[in-house]
Amino acid sequence: MITVPSELQCRYENMMREKGVPDRLWWQYKKWLRYYLDFCQKYSFLCEQTDSLPLFLGKLQEKKQTAVQQEQASSAIHLYYKTVDICAYRLKQQGISDSQHPTVAA
Repeated sequence: MITVPSELQCRYENMMREKGVPDRLWWQYKKWLRYYLDFCQKYSFLCEQTDSLPLFLGKLQEKKQTAVQQEQASSAIHLYYKTVDICAYRLKQQGISDSQHPTVAA
């Protein structure tokens, strides 16, 4: 299982706090993020691109995850997308191009 880089973990937690995700659900959101990043690595998808999410959710359905679990996973990954969008925006403001920094999910 992939380990989420500490900087991404911290930014993701800040995003969960900002969006009002209840503390009791944080471990589940973090779990879905790890699963998603692992899925993307395994199947060679770019994890920052939203077109991999339906494929991930399809895999969860194949694995008999409930509709509630799939919805929670979807919410967790949407928060991840917001997190990386904000990171990219801030880097762009600082004049750092995408090619000058490693992906936050590596």
